[in-house]
Amino acid sequence: MVSEKNTPNGDDDSEIPTSLDDLGPDSKKYCPGIRNISPKGRALRGGVAFLGFVAVIIYNEQWPSVLNHPFLFTTGLIILSFITALTFLQSFLSFCVVDALMGRTNISGHFKKVSHDAHELDKRRAFLIIGGALVLALLFSALLLIKELGSTL
Repeated sequence: MVSEKNTPNGDDDSEIPTSLDDLGPDSKKYCPGIRNISPKGRALRGGVAFLGFVAVIIYNEQWPSVLNHPFLFTTGLIILSFITALTFLQSFLSFCVVDALMGRTNISGHFKKVSHDAHELDKRRAFLIIGGALVLALLFSALLLIKELGSTL
């Protein structure tokens, strides 16, 4: 008998992998706290992350023509960097933060509710990804701001 935490919605009809060892690189299986999106969702997030990275660079290079106030510029840079880092991490980790927080998965192309135990694992992973994206955004923004300070002196 399969335990509730190893099935997407508590049904006993399919066993869910519980570690990365159970999954291949192109696996389309849901794994609580590890993988909750399909390769198509992963590719979409990777494309958005690339566009976000380009937008951060353009924003940083053209900032005097966009915002003249340093606080507004810095806030915009951090927000744009955070969105870019978040989409990059979601693509890299095959894990959607929004789906995790809503207690669902989109592995098979349509949304399925997950069990309570799987939802808890997914939420923990989602908060780790959000925290990691915030740290990356702050570090990347700090590097760009140090470059800007050096060029204005």
